[in-house]
Amino acid sequence: MRKLVLVWLVLLLAGCANVVSPTGGARDEKPPEFVAAKPENYNLQYKSGVIRIDFDEYIKIQNPQNILISPNLAVKPDISERYKSLFIDLKDQPLSENTTYTINFASSIVDLTEGNKQTNFRYVFSTGTYLDSLRVSGKVILAEKQTTEANILVGMYPEEQGDSCLYKFKPFYFARTDAEGNFSLENLKYGRFRLFAFKDEDNNLLYKSAEEIAFLDSILTTDTLGAKLRLSLFVDPEGDRKPKEIRSVMPGLVRIKYAFPIDTATRVELVSSSAAIRPIIRGDSLLIFHQEKEADSLRFYLQKPTGTDTIKVINRKPSEKGYGRLILQKAATNTPSIYEPIELIANHPLKSVDNTGFTWKMDSTAVVLPFTTQINDNILRIEPAFAPDSRYELIIDSGAVTDFFDVPSDTFRILLNSGNAELFGTLILNELDSLQKGDLIQLLDETGKLIRQEVVNGQQSLRFERLRAIGYKVRVVRDENNNRRFDTGSYVRGKQPEKLWYVPDLVRLRSNWEVEVSLAGVVK
Repeated sequence: MRKLVLVWLVLLLAGCANVVSPTGGARDEKPPEFVAAKPENYNLQYKSGVIRIDFDEYIKIQNPQNILISPNLAVKPDISERYKSLFIDLKDQPLSENTTYTINFASSIVDLTEGNKQTNFRYVFSTGTYLDSLRVSGKVILAEKQTTEANILVGMYPEEQGDSCLYKFKPFYFARTDAEGNFSLENLKYGRFRLFAFKDEDNNLLYKSAEEIAFLDSILTTDTLGAKLRLSLFVDPEGDRKPKEIRSVMPGLVRIKYAFPIDTATRVELVSSSAAIRPIIRGDSLLIFHQEKEADSLRFYLQKPTGTDTIKVINRKPSEKGYGRLILQKAATNTPSIYEPIELIANHPLKSVDNTGFTWKMDSTAVVLPFTTQINDNILRIEPAFAPDSRYELIIDSGAVTDFFDVPSDTFRILLNSGNAELFGTLILNELDSLQKGDLIQLLDETGKLIRQEVVNGQQSLRFERLRAIGYKVRVVRDENNNRRFDTGSYVRGKQPEKLWYVPDLVRLRSNWEVEVSLAGVVK
């Protein structure tokens, strides 16, 4: 009998040694729930010591870089988890007097087994006898796309820190946007602050001029009303205009390369020389074509909206080799048709074109075809009166096109298909009452390339005919300076981006059809 009892005990203990999860049942989808804290949440007159926060299940910390402590601390605290508790060690650093501190964990607290997230849990304490209760909230919108993005840093800086505060100081209060662009700065004290938002790409809470930025025009006074703000985020083309590269890449061409694309006008002067120059902005570079053949070095003045730069560079002289060949080629995105022109791209700025040097063939037979030509920097635009459903060959004789250096073109040939009118459609925009005179209505393809635009001048409707049967984004631009384009902002110049609005849905055209779209309610 004693042996039987002993065997029974061994089997019982062996079974107890292996703890396994029960099979079946619903999956746990509940996040960890807050149970208690020591010191308690929203406590007053906090002095020092490790903060302990307890939850109802085992937890772990995920993405600790998303945990925000506001106002910012001089020393980064240690945050760790053990079993069902989270520990915050502030390392006995000195804290500001009579100040409310907020630790926002965003979605960093998850349960150990399923990874369910406790979203936006906040621990708040005050070093004074009361909690600051003021609040500022709002939304950050990407200026040109009119979309939103998560993790944009929104920061408040004391007014006395000056205009350059975001370059020199970490924000006194800060938060990050959610996926819908919303942000909330809470438990604020009364005061006057500057408000900024920017993409803190290196997570150091300091702004770099290459990062996208938004700013409030006026000083923000916190109050009990809980201000709702809307900020437009943009790349500041004037923010970092220090050249990354200055080089004479070939005879007659100096390239000045910047950190990111530039789109603002720059007046260029060649100092101590009467040689002709032709500046062209292309992406992130300023290309300066020049005809200075003799000088050993070149000096340029660049007149920008924010001041003047002097650029010096060694001159690469053409010598006996000259400036190189003039090369023409069809633009990669160009699809000529009965309604769309031919666009040829040259490697140098163009000077003149002789239309008598153009020969047109249709099905291998020479034909007389009416056409016009137009030069825009290094682009030659050709608009022929094509017949539908026809094959053409264009031959441009050598010397018919000359460039800025008086170099003639070589013979150029291209085969073309004119297409059919039934491949195109018409877009009619109605109910333009909410638009202002001078607004731009722009059509963009799905990649964001501008296809067509019209200026509002009191019309009740607008027709866009002969459009390819593709999808279009329709937007309205409040063209404040009447330069017929959307202008981004500049914090350096204190300028906000121009306002724009999108038709919510992509407009899809069908071949040989008319589509009508109402703009009622688009401009708000």
